Amino acid sequence: MPFVLYSQPTGVFETRSSSVAQMAAEAHRRYAEIMLDVEHMIDDHSEFHPTSFPQALSSKSSPVEHQNVGTDGQSKLKLLVPSIGMFFTRLPLADAFRYQDRKRFISSRRFVPPSFNDIRLILNTAQLMGVTSAGRLDLATFDGDVTL
Repeated sequence: MPFVLYSQPTGVFETRSSSVAQMAAEAHRRYAEIMLDVEHMIDDHSEFHPTSFPQALSSKSSPVEHQNVGTDGQSKLKLLVPSIGMFFTRLPLADAFRYQDRKRFISSRRFVPPSFNDIRLILNTAQLMGVTSAGRLDLATFDGDVTL
């Protein structure tokens, strides 16, 4: 997982608080880049499915190269995760990460990379942001494990 690679532990003896703040800012930038890259892969994957958020597709000016050569369904995300399905809402993962990082200080951690629960919260936040970006949300229902 790239998050572990970007973590730069510092010792307790580190006295230069500015270097710790710089490392946290760098980790924040890198984590946001990762989320943006995944967001772009999801957007690219969703272009292969015309039923996935058609309002976003109508604003695209040109089709994806995969569609031009007749290889629909072979997005980079599909090649990396063969069992991936369709996405029904756009997921602004970078914005969701920034929001959760302000609340949970994910990029400020030195010895603990983002956990499964951190990633799950980011995904849930992105889903809510994606759903509410189209307008006001009237009703949201949750199942037993508090997921949408």
